[in-house]
Amino acid sequence: MDKKDRKALLDQIERWHRKDGAHQQIVDAIEALPAAERDYELTNLLARAYNNLATMEDQGRPALERAAALLESVTAEGEGDATWHYRLGYSLFYLDREEEALAHFQRALELDPEEADVAYFIDRCRRTIAAQERTDAPTGAAEHLYVTLTLNARFQPQHRHDLEDVLNEVLEEAEIGEVDGGGTLLEPSGEVKSCDIVIKLWMEDYIDNLMSLLDALMIPKGSVLHCGEGRDFPVGQDEGLGLYLNGTELPDQVYRDCDINFVLQRLGELLGEEGQLYSWWEGPRDTALYFYGPSYEGMLAAIRDFLETYPLCQKCVVSRIA
Repeated sequence: MDKKDRKALLDQIERWHRKDGAHQQIVDAIEALPAAERDYELTNLLARAYNNLATMEDQGRPALERAAALLESVTAEGEGDATWHYRLGYSLFYLDREEEALAHFQRALELDPEEADVAYFIDRCRRTIAAQERTDAPTGAAEHLYVTLTLNARFQPQHRHDLEDVLNEVLEEAEIGEVDGGGTLLEPSGEVKSCDIVIKLWMEDYIDNLMSLLDALMIPKGSVLHCGEGRDFPVGQDEGLGLYLNGTELPDQVYRDCDINFVLQRLGELLGEEGQLYSWWEGPRDTALYFYGPSYEGMLAAIRDFLETYPLCQKCVVSRIA
């Protein structure tokens, strides 16, 4: 591949990544290259695409494992590169290899102290490791009870992890249990349908305490706490609004001139206390944004005028998701 073709490929990769989020196209384009032409930079970009596929498409663990393997194949060149350490740390963190991930995030921060995301993941690694090291229940605790919180929420795995962190802190502060794991259920399209968070309670008597704590968190309506033996309790008070931005049928000029980051910023400003963006999903034809707040109607009223006037929101679809 000559310099001209290489530059064209790199430019196309960035267009896919920044404009369309077309991570599968990036994977297909780089994987199609002969191994001899896949240098350090292209290997990193391929790993980045696999990391993104793992969280935004129905790829999951295999994509993360492929990303980690790619990055580890260029370890010698990546030792002094903060971005390489960050990307490998990201893969390892979501592969539940937090101690290894922490070492890479710490090295990335040493190499680039201005990288805010690295500090965020260092904190998450440390808290996860600390929770794993806690193996003994509080003094006097009886047999543990495992319960499952099924969230009527379209949270991508990384956003479910965020809620797990918050919930774990609340449980530990109340000394009633801890988060023990979680999972995500997908629709055939790859869009998230619901999430599960497994909670280990130190005693069965703590179910009522847990219900009270959940009332204070952002839990969408339609969620259920499963406590075994047919004991299912409805939980959640917040409502959800799904905004689906059309990604294929608008004029090319609209996609070229409009910025989805502006859409996110403006929607946040308009919603204020009415709601908040909690997760998103990039599908083959549209981009879904998931907002949750006290009232679906309140959120819709706050953003309706903007949706009707901003060009990138043409042909968008709004639906109640909780």
